[in-house]
Amino acid sequence: MCTGSSKSISYYYFDLGKAESELQTSFEKPRLEILPVMLPEYLNARGIAQRIDQHRTVHANWHLWASQPSSMLDRSALNYFEINLPNWFVTGAEEAWLSDNRPTLSDIVKLQFNLEHFNGGLDNNAELSGNWTLFDEKNKILLRQNFSLSVVLEKDGYSGLASALQKGWEQLCHDISIQLLATIK
Repeated sequence: MCTGSSKSISYYYFDLGKAESELQTSFEKPRLEILPVMLPEYLNARGIAQRIDQHRTVHANWHLWASQPSSMLDRSALNYFEINLPNWFVTGAEEAWLSDNRPTLSDIVKLQFNLEHFNGGLDNNAELSGNWTLFDEKNKILLRQNFSLSVVLEKDGYSGLASALQKGWEQLCHDISIQLLATIK
């Protein structure tokens, strides 16, 4: 029999909600291809990252993401844009050319996220920063924008941090959707 306290691991994930619309495979719509989210290796760990000073970040041992953060962010972005851009056909990079009914190349726009921060901050906040880039079908840059978001935790602890990171990610996706609609006519 073991003595001492036992700790249990908690797993966190983004609540994707329910997509109300049916998946439509109409290639008549412009297509948005979400490229895989790029994260530095130290932020793509399963342990939730927390910055402890200007130069150090630590990972939680008992509070883990349910999947790799890059995969979770890929799914979350795909879900967000599918729901909020109903006049677009949204795919992930792995789904891009599965069909023989390919759209014409001029109808394809690609979105790439590069994150530098996706962690708890020093001021009871969540930090998200980096840049996103919109490419045309020939990988020509249409728009590149840096971002830096700080979301105050509404409740303490890792659950509050996971919620704040999701809120920041959804705000970023919202901001991008506005830019996308203004850029692509």
